[in-house]
Amino acid sequence: MKVFKKHRPTRGELANFSHPALHYKKPKQLIRFQAAITLAASAALVAGLWSFAWYAAATYVKKQVAEWTAQHQAAGATVTYAEMDTAGYPTRIRLTLTQPRYAGPAFGGTADWQGESLVVEARPWSPWALNIQAPGRHKLIVGDGALTLSGSMAVVEAGVELGPVWPRSLDLRLQDVTLKGSADIRADALRLGFFHVPDAQGTTTGLQVLVDGKGLVLPTPWAATLGERIDLVDAALRITGSVGPDTKAAALPAWRDAGGEVKVDRLRLRQGPVALVTSGALRLDDALQPQGAFTAKFEGLFQLLEILRAQGYVRGSDAVVATMALSALVKRPTDGSAPFINLAVNLVDRQLALGPVPVMTLPEIHWGLHAPAAEPPAQHEPKRDYKNAPTVF
Repeated sequence: MKVFKKHRPTRGELANFSHPALHYKKPKQLIRFQAAITLAASAALVAGLWSFAWYAAATYVKKQVAEWTAQHQAAGATVTYAEMDTAGYPTRIRLTLTQPRYAGPAFGGTADWQGESLVVEARPWSPWALNIQAPGRHKLIVGDGALTLSGSMAVVEAGVELGPVWPRSLDLRLQDVTLKGSADIRADALRLGFFHVPDAQGTTTGLQVLVDGKGLVLPTPWAATLGERIDLVDAALRITGSVGPDTKAAALPAWRDAGGEVKVDRLRLRQGPVALVTSGALRLDDALQPQGAFTAKFEGLFQLLEILRAQGYVRGSDAVVATMALSALVKRPTDGSAPFINLAVNLVDRQLALGPVPVMTLPEIHWGLHAPAAEPPAQHEPKRDYKNAPTVF
């Protein structure tokens, strides 16, 4: 029987071996077709996933608007709009509400606001961060008609990050505001920043407020003293402790006892003849009246004292003493700019002092708290005068 041995090819034979399958190359048309199919399938998959994500994010934004509306309606407010339009795909979520209206609790009382339109925008990858725009004409009634305003705003834009009760942050920007009615309100530019920490306790910051405004005309309580126009205001305030929309005046004693205070990190103001730069802190004393200490730089201080004296807020003798005592501290720059004075400002027991000089007594603030019931006078048994007592018969 013949045995065949298995042949193993040598290296030379392998090197010289050739077969058409080993040298096959796909036609260029096939390569392009397969690449196009792969790209189209990938694009369709990505588009499908992105459309699903956009739809989910848009649903989330709509839900937030609906929940906010339901929450305020449950509290007795009227929240309405004519229709809601959804657009912005694929890079934005844009809800446009026409003829929006809110009538309900606001500013510690009630307010009724109406606008032309309200646009709520968000990015699909961060639907909880909202951008709200409401340019055009507005109508506002505060209280039972105590303040009625109507007019236009060129820019009304707010960046909002939603929180459990209050927004965690709010960045409001206004430009070219003209509102007329029972009072005139105008603003060249105004920006308000608001940052809330809902679980803040003790001495940690619970609320931070930033204000930056130019060319403001507001019905402020001190408008009769310094004029209606505020040329510049720049403020940074921090309130420590627990602060929220449901905080009532009855909570002030507990807030004070926990170390609550208002920290003024920065305040710059230019209004009328006065320019002020100051920082300090305010807290409440045992009588729930503000007390605090500040360092301040004044321009026009003596003009302010004269105005307050003429209007009866400062006694004439106090104004004269303050002017004479503080005149020596005035600094006059060599570059010809306005003279200024640096002072420590203290408020204790409602007494306002500029440096070592007391100037005026501030009115008492009533927080709406009921004063504790006075204890009934002690009953004393009348002394018996048996010697001079009238006869019975």
